[in-house]
Amino acid sequence: MTTDSSNSAPQDPVPSRFLVPVGGQNYGTTAEMPDLQTVIDYEENRCRLIWGYYRMVDRPVLYEWQRHLQKKYKVARALAFVSVQGALRELIDFLLIKEPKLRIAWQIKEPLPSWLTEWKSVGSDSMEQRLWIIPDSGADQRNEWFDEDQHAEHDQIIWYSTQSFAPLPIKQEKEFWVGDTEKMGTPGGVVLGQHYELMEGLFQLRKRRGALLSVRNINAWKNNVAVPTSSSLKATQKICAQLIEWEEAKECFMFPSGMNAVVTAMELARRRCQSKQPKRFVAIGLLYTDTYSLLMFDKWRGSSGEPIFLNTYELEQLEEVLKDKSVAGIVTESITNPLGEVPDIPRIQAIARKYEIPVIVDNTLAGPTNAQPLVWGADMVIHSTAKYLCGNNQHGGGVLLTRHGYWSEQLKAFQSEWQNLMSPWEVLALFDCMENFPERMERFNSNGVQVAQFLEVHPKVRSVSFNQLPSHSSHELAKKLLKGAGSLISFVLQNDNLDGIRRFYDADLRPLHKAPGLGSNTSMICPYAMLAHYRASDRELEELRISRYLVRLAVGCEKNLDQVIAALERGFQA
Repeated sequence: MTTDSSNSAPQDPVPSRFLVPVGGQNYGTTAEMPDLQTVIDYEENRCRLIWGYYRMVDRPVLYEWQRHLQKKYKVARALAFVSVQGALRELIDFLLIKEPKLRIAWQIKEPLPSWLTEWKSVGSDSMEQRLWIIPDSGADQRNEWFDEDQHAEHDQIIWYSTQSFAPLPIKQEKEFWVGDTEKMGTPGGVVLGQHYELMEGLFQLRKRRGALLSVRNINAWKNNVAVPTSSSLKATQKICAQLIEWEEAKECFMFPSGMNAVVTAMELARRRCQSKQPKRFVAIGLLYTDTYSLLMFDKWRGSSGEPIFLNTYELEQLEEVLKDKSVAGIVTESITNPLGEVPDIPRIQAIARKYEIPVIVDNTLAGPTNAQPLVWGADMVIHSTAKYLCGNNQHGGGVLLTRHGYWSEQLKAFQSEWQNLMSPWEVLALFDCMENFPERMERFNSNGVQVAQFLEVHPKVRSVSFNQLPSHSSHELAKKLLKGAGSLISFVLQNDNLDGIRRFYDADLRPLHKAPGLGSNTSMICPYAMLAHYRASDRELEELRISRYLVRLAVGCEKNLDQVIAALERGFQA
């Protein structure tokens, strides 16, 4: 089967739109969306953004590097990943999500990932669709393999190389090449593919699961900078030691993004579950939109059942839900995003322990000095280090902490197998931010309270969600469990419609950054629901209990809030 032109890379299908990066031209992790029309155009796929939130929009260095590989090797698309092992894993997972009945066959002599051996194709039935994984030994070997006609027309083929970066010519739609960029001088992995729509689907999966290559790796390669092995190892040890102290954990593991840490925790919980039925997760509270998407849409190898959603006030149903032996784990957040609710994690854990169900908690919104879910009994705790821990919008990464020996051993084995590790250059960038974190977090806490109190009494504001306000449904529990709540506030305008949000958001809100993100030292604001749930129906939004025009304000740790308050006032008066 030759390449179908309809599946080749479109030539500039939509115009590009440059956004001003927040955090600098080299490593900014988000970008200004200056007006509501930019948000709408992006969501309607009318433009390709140059800069944006680092996991969702490839930054120029990464985008151009992938384009260079695409043109050089004459493929529809090239995608970079955190490692060659991670690239292989994400591609296999994606293809199995698309075609759950695929059987895996291989001709690789080197040791295979442990889970892959369970999926070897049985028999030689040409009617059974297979996914072949074959070592790249050169073009002659490829041609011989095709001449031997070992595959059927509907089979998928992955050529896999850890020895060199000299890709085979990829000619067929269902043919991919996975290689190790470390052979080019920088740690990472690349997938080359000829079917544009499949590669676009893989890109969407990478956005959700966060196994992406750091742009710092690419810049180091371009500038011929050696991997800082010794200094990054020392920084890793110091960062982990500090987080272990704050979280009262025993082990700390570092990842390329917070979402990749979430994916890993869920995968380990799924593996542990012995049910022969499709594995399910219980989600408690309205979670971060990408965690929600992960639960809803990533049917890993066809083995994920439908998630079960409970509100934070529905815990009386939890025990009955956990009697279902297909439940692999519970996923929640110490403070939910964006409504700021506080799940009763001690109560959740007490129920989960009866059924030996692991509890996974994203502690990003609270921060490690405000909440310690491991102390409450959680099994694994996650932080996006790109948020409060960093603060300067110049770093991407995540961490996972535990105090349980079983999960520690599983995490060590998983990361050894897949090499989904934080970039050494990202480790150093994070280390530079950690020293003053406790001081910054105290200001985040106090600033959040001050701005929430201002918003709650403002006549142009209909409602405010911030758990440090007595009016919030989680206020009493927050007082009991949290030392502070950070500074993420959501609110609804009195003029709660498209015209109202447009007038407010398009006003001069400087020095607030009009950008998606939180935990930034400088305040950020965005039309959250329009970015996170743009295509949701009115009924879906009602079930989520959020307005379509909900505003999310991530107050910074500024020492003086006068300009922040003045900017909000200008928006209200617009």
